Amino acid sequence: MDDKKVASKEIILDAKAASAIAKQYYEDITGKGDYKLALEETELSDDEKFWYITIGIYTPTTAPIFLTQGFREQINYKIIKIDAKSGRVLSMKMRQYPLATTGNVNVIDK
Repeated sequence: MDDKKVASKEIILDAKAASAIAKQYYEDITGKGDYKLALEETELSDDEKFWYITIGIYTPTTAPIFLTQGFREQINYKIIKIDAKSGRVLSMKMRQYPLATTGNVNVIDK
């Protein structure tokens, strides 16, 4: 085995650790509220420098547009970009889809 290759290999966070950081960051920024968080997607960048963690935020709604469709929750999505080496959160962006429905998801316990 080539020692130079082994020495240059950086240790990065795994998806589980990055997801936990994303969840904690969201709660720290927004505070605890009447919502449920669900892990939707994890993606490690091709260069392995960043994690892109998408979380779903499920909030109860009384908006007629949702209720008439039979939905009791509205879903908003946040993409949280994390430095894969340090674990530092670099950004949080909103991605919202109108009339997103609730389904079978693994909700992250608060």
